Amino acid sequence: TLLSVTKSLITETRAIFFVVNKYFVDIGLKIEILHLINYIFLYIMIEIKERVNLKTFNTFGIEVYCDYFVEINSIANFKELIQSDVYNRNEKLIIGGGSNLLFRSDFKGLVIKNNLKGIFVVSETQDDVVVKASAGEVWHEFVLWCLNKN
Repeated sequence: TLLSVTKSLITETRAIFFVVNKYFVDIGLKIEILHLINYIFLYIMIEIKERVNLKTFNTFGIEVYCDYFVEINSIANFKELIQSDVYNRNEKLIIGGGSNLLFRSDFKGLVIKNNLKGIFVVSETQDDVVVKASAGEVWHEFVLWCLNKN
């Protein structure tokens, strides 16, 4: 169970950091607890739904259906998905906000809704700024973020 795995990880972490000294024990436990909280609250098991209406996932509002549908909110979600039979046995379509989609008929396969978020500066010089944005970011919001940061 998750509780026994959690207890085991904390015990192993405590033993590893205890060897070094008390200062590292405290830091090690705090870091491991943060990782566990992240695992418990952010690594929510994916839910692959069957026969989902895609009307709210395309801006034309076309009422079409897909065989399978899943929303990806983290890299951990995606790693879990690619190990599933549904992923490995079906055609895939990755979507964002749906503004560039025009469905003509039902989609026979798995629709993956990308909700990955995050924007950050990779590097900055006097002349250039390199920015990395997760693929689930809304383009308009990304542009506004860039403008806000000059």
